[in-house]
Amino acid sequence: HPYRNQPTGMVFVVVEAATTPVALLQEKRLGWVLAVDSSWPDSQVRAVNALPLDAVLLRAGGEEPLALAHLLACWRISHLQRKPLLLAASAKMEAAELRRLVEMGVNGIVVKPPAAELAAWLQDLRRAVDALPQLKRETAPVTMPPVERPLPSAPEEEENSLP
Repeated sequence: HPYRNQPTGMVFVVVEAATTPVALLQEKRLGWVLAVDSSWPDSQVRAVNALPLDAVLLRAGGEEPLALAHLLACWRISHLQRKPLLLAASAKMEAAELRRLVEMGVNGIVVKPPAAELAAWLQDLRRAVDALPQLKRETAPVTMPPVERPLPSAPEEEENSLP
């Protein structure tokens, strides 16, 4: 496998479900990110929870602008499995697009930075990320067990005897 002889400076490895040997996931020195596809059936996306992975990666339309279909795919994948969801997307992401992605359950963006003007690009990206609203963590409502109260007893009826 191509990752077997990689230097240990590598932190995360993106793998494909169809071509990655199961034994490779036993390597504990690396973080494993599974590339998922929005065409996978719900049952296959849910099954990701059973794998020893650190995150999942959904690829968007490359350099194309983010479309509604990408947002819907992000929401679906993020709600069917519990791993952090990364989105491989265009480096030309706008702040409004980042905000929508966060709302759809995306935990991180993977981009290929432009070779020219890297410092300016990183500053713009940092400003866009800093402008994102704080996430409100959803908490499950507290459910109290029912209090068992004794049922009121029926009043005792006096036996009326007939004369």
